[in-house]
Amino acid sequence: MSVAGVVVDDQGRALLIQRRDNGHWEPPGGVLEREETVPEALQREVLEETGIKIALPATLTGVYKNMTGLIVSLVFRCQAADGTPTTGDETRALRWATREEVSELADEAYAIRVLDALDATSPPAIRAHDGVKLVYPNPLHMAAYLHKGTCMHEYTSTARVWGLSCPGFPEEVSRARRWTRDILRGCPLADDAELIVSELSANAILHTASGGAGSFHLALAVSPKVVALSVTDEGGTGTAPKVEQPSMDAVHGRGLGMVSVIAHRVVVHGSHSGYTVTAELFTDTQPGGHPC
Repeated sequence: MSVAGVVVDDQGRALLIQRRDNGHWEPPGGVLEREETVPEALQREVLEETGIKIALPATLTGVYKNMTGLIVSLVFRCQAADGTPTTGDETRALRWATREEVSELADEAYAIRVLDALDATSPPAIRAHDGVKLVYPNPLHMAAYLHKGTCMHEYTSTARVWGLSCPGFPEEVSRARRWTRDILRGCPLADDAELIVSELSANAILHTASGGAGSFHLALAVSPKVVALSVTDEGGTGTAPKVEQPSMDAVHGRGLGMVSVIAHRVVVHGSHSGYTVTAELFTDTQPGGHPC
């Protein structure tokens, strides 16, 4: 297990270090030593790599698993208590970075940690990555995790999962609908799922950086108990998607409200750099019911 500390100044900037061994920009941190507690390791790592002693307790803002290195990292938002930013044996350079600069300097897998900390994400974000890029979530795993009282294996033991990435053009909404319809052909939930994908894809194109030169990502998972659909956008809105019930004459903003009426559950997670909206449809598992 490792820890990292995102030290934030009064201007809302994050302190990044440039590592001597690989030249990468990231928040200070490292692996726990055998006899250390998490707070002790956090304070030691930040002090060794930046010259700053942080105040404790710090706020946990994210848990990140490297799916290739199998390392779990805990990332905290920190405040400086003493010291001046200083380079050292492990640090080639330091820089106070704005949100935009963080995304330019750091690989996605590390930039998202800093952005989650700047957003003071609560509850803490839970993400997976391959050391460079984020790994988009399996929506079925999310459904199982959030569906209290149900064992994970009940959802995932016979799951089938599909994924699709689309350019951010309006005509891609039709493609997403066809893709969903083809996968769920013969399933009684196909029409509802197709409508949900259409609404979430259109929202990503119209209201986030996915539109135009960007892209959005779909995931569809099917098991005997649930159909779970996720659409991940590229963020850039400054506000998170949320379920609202607009007035009947509203022209915009009806997407998530409509999705929440159709789906059994709607979950939003992510940060300024990208949000994932997952909608769950529970299949009819009663005698005589028709599972997908």
